[in-house]
Formats: sequence, C-alpha cells, structure tokens
Amino acid sequence: MSSKQMKIVPGIILILRKWMRLASEEKSLMAEIVFFLMLSKFMMKCLPFKVIAHILKEKKRYRKKAISSEAFLDQLPKSMEKAVWGISFFKKCLTQALAAKMMLNRRGIESVVYFGVFRDENNHFQAHAWITSGTLLIPNRPCVDQFRVIKRF
Repeated sequence: MSSKQMKIVPGIILILRKWMRLASEEKSLMAEIVFFLMLSKFMMKCLPFKVIAHILKEKKRYRKKAISSEAFLDQLPKSMEKAVWGISFFKKCLTQALAAKMMLNRRGIESVVYFGVFRDENNHFQAHAWITSGTLLIPNRPCVDQFRVIKRF
C-alpha cells in the first residue's frame, strides 16, 4: 500500500464507525452524500471539464419542492461536513459543490454553483467553488464574499 492509501484507510474506518451510530434517515443521507462525492471525484478525474460544465449547466424542469426540502437544505451542509471529515480527498470544494448540485437536482431544488478567485496578501491566486440554494452554502465557508465570481452555473 502507498502512503496515500495508508492515510485513507483510518479515515474510512472512522467514518464507518460513526455511520453505524446514526439514525436510519441519517444513514441513508450519508450514504447518498458519499456516493455523490465519489461520483463527482470520479467525474473530475475521468471527464474533461467541458463535460462537467455541461452537467452543471443542465437546465432541468424542476419539480415542485417537496415539503421536506427545507429540512433537507438545513441538514445537507452539516451532513456533508460529517461525510468529508475523515477523508481528505473529499475535502476539495469543487468535489463537494458538484456532489451537492447533483443531489439538489435529483430533488428538483434549484441551485447555483459559483467559481471564484481572489489574491491573498502574498499576491497568490486562491480559487474556490461553492453552491447556494436559498440560505444553503456548501462548502460552508463564510468568506465567499471576498471571492470575485468568474463563472456561475
């Protein structure tokens, strides 16, 4: 096993232990989050960004919001943070934003993915991707106001 794989295994074991202690509704949401995080990571590794951008732009006919959509929007950021906590390759903002976009599209909830940049105090570019839907913000990074939006989907 490589050193990278050695770092992943303890994180997965820790997540599985925590997952076993969750209520059944939380287990299904966490499983869905992990599935879409893995799918988005796979897409970013295997597909050109042009294809991913097309997926982000895709305009679907949104169903009427389900009654539970507000509860889902409240629960998603917390659950996403729990899901990425032990596995470092899920902590990338683009992975989380893409996974959240697919989950929200699946439920017929409108959302917008933003790509932004800013220069830090050392004059280096910093980039960030995030998704909003109403008051939802994923990944939950309060400083998104300092980023200049260069593209939105």
